Amino acid sequence: MLEGINYWDAVAESPSQLEICFAILANVLELDDQGDPVNEKHAERRAATWLYRYCTGELPPGEAGLEPLARVQAEWAATLPSPRSTAWRSPSRRT
Repeated sequence: MLEGINYWDAVAESPSQLEICFAILANVLELDDQGDPVNEKHAERRAATWLYRYCTGELPPGEAGLEPLARVQAEWAATLPSPRSTAWRSPSRRT
């Protein structure tokens, strides 16, 4: 997927982008009960897809899109208690 793309220069100029790529790999990777990876090829492909998009500005041909960050953040935020909720307060102040 990354053949012909000079991704090393792109991530060398911005180390935080390499961290993001590694984080994608680590977050997608699943381990079995013995700690062995069960989906390493899928995790590698997701990280490579992100790297391809970072370097070219588009997704690889035929590749499924990456989840929009705004949607993921909104779903996460929906699980949090309201700022007015007593769940944010320490147990001694929940009155």
